[in-house]
Amino acid sequence: GRGSYYFGSERKPRISPEDPMLDIVEQNLRDFFPILHDVEITHRWGGLMGVNRHWRPSVLFDRETGLGSAGGYVGEGVAASNLAGRILSDLVTGEKSDLARLPWVGDDPARWEREPLRWVGAKAIQFVGDRADRKERNSSTPSAFWGGLFDRLFG
Repeated sequence: GRGSYYFGSERKPRISPEDPMLDIVEQNLRDFFPILHDVEITHRWGGLMGVNRHWRPSVLFDRETGLGSAGGYVGEGVAASNLAGRILSDLVTGEKSDLARLPWVGDDPARWEREPLRWVGAKAIQFVGDRADRKERNSSTPSAFWGGLFDRLFG
């Protein structure tokens, strides 16, 4: 689900299990997998969505300083953080693995704009994305206008 962006990158301390966005996520799960229609969902969670400026995950390691980073999973954090951790492990140990040659490695994103431009941009992304989602929820076809605008501006 989508959370909000707060000015200055402030964060909520936690996402409530009662957050209405989690109801939408649960309904989407049941829509995609009808066999789960009568299955009780016992756990809910949410968190911040890490988004790099280029909207791609990245794994960086500077052998000279010994500092590394991984992030920008754009909502796919559970699986992506596992893969990024394995990539970072190979980079730290110098392992010349297939993982260490994936496109995420060294894909250093540009910095986000300073406030207030970052806040304006985040709100624009959220506004257009919400409109596309709303249109697509009420239709069986993708939103040509809102979805197309989202892809052109932010994709």
